[in-house]
Amino acid sequence: MHAPSLTPFELANGLTRLVAGGAMPEGRVASAWQAVQDLPIIYHQLRDAPSVIRLARQLDRHSAYDAAYLNLAQELAATCWTLDGRLVRNASQLGLPVQLVAT
Repeated sequence: MHAPSLTPFELANGLTRLVAGGAMPEGRVASAWQAVQDLPIIYHQLRDAPSVIRLARQLDRHSAYDAAYLNLAQELAATCWTLDGRLVRNASQLGLPVQLVAT
C-alpha cells in the first residue's frame, strides 16, 4: 500500500474528529493509532507540487490533499481507492484511476 506522506496527519485528524464527535472514546485513540502504524504503508514525499495543484483545480478542489493521492496513483500507475464519492465522480470524469471503497 502506498500513500502520500501527509497521510498520518489526515488519519490523526480523522481520529480527532471521531473523538470530538463522540463516535470514539478518547481511551481508544492509542490502540487505533497503533493499528494504523502496523499497516504496511509506504509513504511518498511530494515530488511535483505544480502537478498536484493543477490537478486539484481540475477537480474543483480548494485544497491539494485529495489531488496528492490521485497524483501519487498516477505516478505509480496504480488506482486510488477512496471513500469520497464526490472525488470518485470528479476524478472519473477526468479519466483518473480511482475507485470507491464499498462500505
